[in-house]
Amino acid sequence: RVFETELNDAVLTFLNDCIRKIKKKDELIKKAAKSKNQKQNIISKQLNSAKKQLESAEKKIERLLDLYLDGTLDKEVYNQKKEALENLKSTLQERISQLNREDPKTEEELFLADPFIKQLLEVGEFKELTKEIVDTFISLIIVSEDESKEITLEIIPTFSNPEE
Repeated sequence: RVFETELNDAVLTFLNDCIRKIKKKDELIKKAAKSKNQKQNIISKQLNSAKKQLESAEKKIERLLDLYLDGTLDKEVYNQKKEALENLKSTLQERISQLNREDPKTEEELFLADPFIKQLLEVGEFKELTKEIVDTFISLIIVSEDESKEITLEIIPTFSNPEE
């Protein structure tokens, strides 16, 4: 019976420690929300700028063609300027594509999206250990005895143990 009490206490301590660590991360995420919004604004501004530059490069290519067709530019100058503008256009298209792929979600947001983490945050704190708690949050408990007869408890949760 003493062993069962120690085991219950160890599991409860582990789970409550996990909750405290998760809450610390949750607080940091709330503080980082402003930073995330700033990142989204920067991406949006960079995207708009790149689109405007692309549009400008396309118009320059059109004007360049008009000058060549009017006979104002010779073929060599036209080809050199067109090549430079096409290179710029290609670079801008790659940049726009890259900016569109950027996902401003943080690691912490992905962490909190985990259903087990959400459940732990909803619980708040465990007061007593029940079969439901063990079934929900613990996949394996290993108890071993070494030569000094001290009990070592290793709990393998069904989710990753959050780092401090």
